[in-house]
This record gives sequence, structure tokens and C-alpha cells, in this order.
Amino acid sequence: GGGPGGKAGMVLKPDTPREMRLPSKVIGQVLRKGDVLRLMGAGGGGWGDPAARDPVLAERDRVEGFA
Repeated sequence: GGGPGGKAGMVLKPDTPREMRLPSKVIGQVLRKGDVLRLMGAGGGGWGDPAARDPVLAERDRVEGFA
């Protein structure tokens, strides 16, 4: 009943018109002074129905930015 985990990846020049999504593993990508590279690590998936969790724990997760 849980959801899938997130994939790792990279974004060169994120949030700009020249944004370029890159795979999590890349060879030979040239970076220039001033470039921004956003790295995203893989995330774990869920286990079970989130609605069945203890409401106090679910609220804590929401407050901490996990939901």
C-alpha cells in the first residue's frame, strides 16, 4: 500500500530557461563558473497505507516536511 521511492538525479541551472535534467550518473559534463548544479538523492518508498498511521506521527512528518 505504500508509494514508490524517488529516483536520484541532477539538474544543471535549475529554475532557469536553460535548465537541463541530467541522469544520476554522468561522465564528461562540463560545468562553468557560476553554474548551479542541484543534486537529488534517491528517496525511500512508503510501507503500508499512510492513512492507517498514528495521526500524531503523521502530523510530525508533515511538520518536518516529509509529506
